[in-house]
Amino acid sequence: MTQYDLINFDPFRNFSIGFDRMFNSLNEVSRINTSNFPPYNIRKVGKGKYQIEMALAGFTKSDIECELQEGVLTIQAKKENKDSDNLIHQGIASRSVVESLLCLNTSK
Repeated sequence: MTQYDLINFDPFRNFSIGFDRMFNSLNEVSRINTSNFPPYNIRKVGKGKYQIEMALAGFTKSDIECELQEGVLTIQAKKENKDSDNLIHQGIASRSVVESLLCLNTSK
């Protein structure tokens, strides 16, 4: 996974008062995550309401944790190799997943 900073907004902080949160959000958005795993969809299901769908093959609900902290939704999926002894062929990867999405105050 590679991240790139498109724009450094730090020089603009000296000329603005009260816009710290906006510049923090712009810095977060400007970091591009080039990984496309896992694939996900974001659907608008109502006014100000959205639904996130992730393709997490091989994970159960107990393997997935969601946390919203300071406007960032973090979705983690960790799978313990419980049934690896019985596998003859493993075609579904069991790698851990961490995906972070920036949420606006108006999103629910």
